[in-house]
Amino acid sequence: MLAPAPLFMVIAAKQRRFQTDFYIAILPLLLPGLDQWSIVTRKPARQIERMPGHYFVPRDEIDCDFHVEGSVAGIPFSITQTLLTRTRGDDTAETTFCGLIVWVQASTSFPGDFAALRRPNRQRSLWQGTALPDRLRPVPNTTHLGRWAYDFVTTDVSAATARLSGLVAAVDVLLTLKLQNLPQIAIRGADIFVLLPMQRLGWNGQTPIQDLDVDRDIRPFARMLHGVLSRVDATHDL
Repeated sequence: MLAPAPLFMVIAAKQRRFQTDFYIAILPLLLPGLDQWSIVTRKPARQIERMPGHYFVPRDEIDCDFHVEGSVAGIPFSITQTLLTRTRGDDTAETTFCGLIVWVQASTSFPGDFAALRRPNRQRSLWQGTALPDRLRPVPNTTHLGRWAYDFVTTDVSAATARLSGLVAAVDVLLTLKLQNLPQIAIRGADIFVLLPMQRLGWNGQTPIQDLDVDRDIRPFARMLHGVLSRVDATHDL
């Protein structure tokens, strides 16, 4: 006999709280070097509200597992694990991103927007929703990353050209992570946003793991976070 819906929801809520408490209790032991940090489930980091939309990662809905926020070596950061979707003209939902969104405070503010965008498989168009806003200008890609992989765009070509080598160096560092696709980076003023496409790791807050195990569940999650955090300084100074 199935449990009544209200009882099932109460049990699931208690499981989620237990799971979150377990992660929070164990993670500090597996993530040395953080100045301070906190973890929140089912809610994205507040900085994502400032993240560029249309040209960087369009979204109508944010399905968030958790976010971690704090500082490492004095650098403020947040990491949000999420699934982003948008509604197309025929009312169907399209996934635009799945993975980690990393926010880092820039050491030097940029006068506008500057981004390294993964080049789409087809020529950019309004119909595909990949056309760039008029205010963005291309920065010639003469780097080793290649035009087949990345488009560099900005609202200030001269400032972007001066900082292009730093952006490329940051992409190189991020490429050493095990990702499902190329990472993308956007700078907007003093905010740096990084998209790291990967499968959901750790836990899904909506469907708690029934039998949590430190080696099976927590350590892989901690290794993933540590790998991302160890590269924070590469984006902070780009």
